[in-house]
Amino acid sequence: MDLPKELNERLKHIEALSRNLWKDDRLSPYFYTPHDTAHSLGVISKINSIIPKPKKSSNNNNLNDKEWFYLYCAAWLHDVGMIPYLFEDEQKQINKDLYLSIREQHHYRSKQFVEKNYKLLGLQQDEAQVIGELCRLHRRRENINSSIIKLNNVRVKLLGAYLRIADALAIDSNRADEFKSLYNLFLAHGMPLSSEFHWLRSFWIKEIKVNHNDASIMINFNLRESDEIDGIDYLCKTTVDDIAEEIASCKDVLLKSKISYFTDVKYEFNNLPSDDEKKAKLKQVISKLKMQNTASSSQLADIMMDTISYIAKYCSRNKEDALQMIKNYTISEIGDIKKDRPCHILVKYVESLVNKICSSDKLETKEKLSEILKHIKAIQTERSRNIEHIADNAKSLLTGHSPILLFGYSSIIIKIFENVKDENIKENIPIYILECRSKNQLNFKNDLIYCDGLRYANHLANTGFKNIYFVPDIITGNLIASEKVQKVFFGANTVDIKNKKIGHTAGHNTIIHSAYIHKVPIYIFADIYKFGILNEEDTADERKTDWFTGSSEEKEVIKNLGIKYYNPRSDVIPMHYVHEFYTEYGNFPPSQVPQTIENRISQIRKMFD
Repeated sequence: MDLPKELNERLKHIEALSRNLWKDDRLSPYFYTPHDTAHSLGVISKINSIIPKPKKSSNNNNLNDKEWFYLYCAAWLHDVGMIPYLFEDEQKQINKDLYLSIREQHHYRSKQFVEKNYKLLGLQQDEAQVIGELCRLHRRRENINSSIIKLNNVRVKLLGAYLRIADALAIDSNRADEFKSLYNLFLAHGMPLSSEFHWLRSFWIKEIKVNHNDASIMINFNLRESDEIDGIDYLCKTTVDDIAEEIASCKDVLLKSKISYFTDVKYEFNNLPSDDEKKAKLKQVISKLKMQNTASSSQLADIMMDTISYIAKYCSRNKEDALQMIKNYTISEIGDIKKDRPCHILVKYVESLVNKICSSDKLETKEKLSEILKHIKAIQTERSRNIEHIADNAKSLLTGHSPILLFGYSSIIIKIFENVKDENIKENIPIYILECRSKNQLNFKNDLIYCDGLRYANHLANTGFKNIYFVPDIITGNLIASEKVQKVFFGANTVDIKNKKIGHTAGHNTIIHSAYIHKVPIYIFADIYKFGILNEEDTADERKTDWFTGSSEEKEVIKNLGIKYYNPRSDVIPMHYVHEFYTEYGNFPPSQVPQTIENRISQIRKMFD
């Protein structure tokens, strides 16, 4: 949009100051994508695409010149708060924690900088308040309707909404071209995949097109669906959903303006990377996204093993690079998952196996890759066979239509139900599924984006079971005391027969104690790779998800009241509460663990240690 000469000159002055601020802060020590001059130009480009050209009619709602001016100024200044030494009184020694804190509060820092330096920026004080407020509002966590800044003929909330959407859309390859060398530098210094994802997304998005005629945004990916790499569609949907959430966070403001609004965010594919290394990176990123949204420890381990196998198999042209990629993946991704879910023994087994092979002095690189492939294939084949055996062993538990209580999503238990062919059982057996509230995840609008119990219920319903009840966790005691359930089915994260305890998701303790008091039998389903040692530190972590509220306003109220959240991740269950274990070696009470299981556990530990 062309501005009047006076406003344009003032904007150029702000642009020059912004460029100068970013000049010495291009190289972040913590691998983040730059939010500098190139990003500001990208945001301005997206502003021009999401706001249609002014109409000629005299009676319309188009932005006025001052509104365009404020919006462009905010595009140049909204991220300056990310600069570590923005204010004179700030310390010159920066560490990672301090840098993360700065990034977390950068929208407020940008607002503070604009309002504090309004004379330097060539602004009036009330103009600086408007632009500073836009800097704050560009982050989704800030309620767009919380703004109380007013200035004649300036729609602050609307400008904040446009800046927010433009910022979210400034992620295509137009931005990526300028910083490929910086990406390669970070890569050489061991950039974690969690950071690399944001870089790669910019390389993969070829173009973002705005269509005002059908109120849609189309994202064109330099990717396409492939049998070779499962999950590309999932990756694209993740990006689309993220942008759709940005739009949803300010939809009321956009609708009220009657200028432009977007009802649909779509995507299309272009091609698949031909380079083996790029394909491997793509596989790792998809793996990362899936692991973040996977509750089952078995599924988590399968994703890890599939990803490692893919790297070992398809990056064989440069074997040294493939092996290093596997090492990095094991350190960063599996290491992170192990920290977040320490009682998942199968995750530890995968990590130990890869580390053992990679560190071997007796194997050449090619042999190491072959060994990794061989062992992972053997584990997956054995586990698949084991789970089929468990499902066969458990058939008798489903006869008689005895009501069953489920808590904590288990892929092994899902397999048991999937193997049921008797339509009479599917039609009549009552299944009570608890919510598993502590695993809930809410977004900033308090929309439910993950519910463990609901996922369980959906899966069983799609398998053909008709008599399913979805139940709040707090009703457990009522269900058991009133004899509405006669059996309890659990999976397990770790079964420690040596120390006679079981690692579970937090919440199992409540159910087990209630069931034990009322003499309702508890059945644990676990294959041999779920058996191992459960250490005390494996159960000490807290779950860090927005299980109660995702609203930044509500979280701020709770924080200001001095109220703390406590949501432990794990429970430890004494084995004597369990009625029977079901494994591929048969079923048995905890006091009668077969010697064959103890022997097999010893073999597995030797293989991994």
